[in-house]
Amino acid sequence: MTQTGGASWAYRYKVNGKERWMGLGGLYDVNIDEARERHWNARQLLKKDKVAPLDKRKAERDARALAEVWRTVVDSMPADHFIPANYHLLTQLCRHVVEARRIAQLIKAYRKKKTDFNIRVCGELLKAQLSESSIIQRLSCSMRLTQQSNFHQSRRLPGPTISNRNPWDEKW
Repeated sequence: MTQTGGASWAYRYKVNGKERWMGLGGLYDVNIDEARERHWNARQLLKKDKVAPLDKRKAERDARALAEVWRTVVDSMPADHFIPANYHLLTQLCRHVVEARRIAQLIKAYRKKKTDFNIRVCGELLKAQLSESSIIQRLSCSMRLTQQSNFHQSRRLPGPTISNRNPWDEKW
């Protein structure tokens, strides 16, 4: 039970001597059979595969975020914009975007804390955010430069023709 009256199912386990808690769902959202099944799956993952359930959950969440950023970037460009030789750059870009979002969330959560505010921790987070931003900028520029070097004049879309006549001078 929480202080606000909420209750949830949880799995308590140890990794490297450190106790960790993994939420299995809200008491009223997840019935006991489903909570037991989630507990059993997490326990088997820890026992057989030697993978901490929370680490696996975090890795899955990061993979979903990476795929979302990948789709956003790729869908915003024409179909022939990215060549296979640039996929590694695109992957790096997406990873750094996800990491920058995570750092921004940490900064936001840290600024909300009224107690135990440490200026050094905040400074380190801001440095990490600046570093991620510069990496994203460099990767974006290198992908643009690579695309310019692969640009073919024949694939260019027709642009507006320059005319010295004004449109209102046209005779209908």
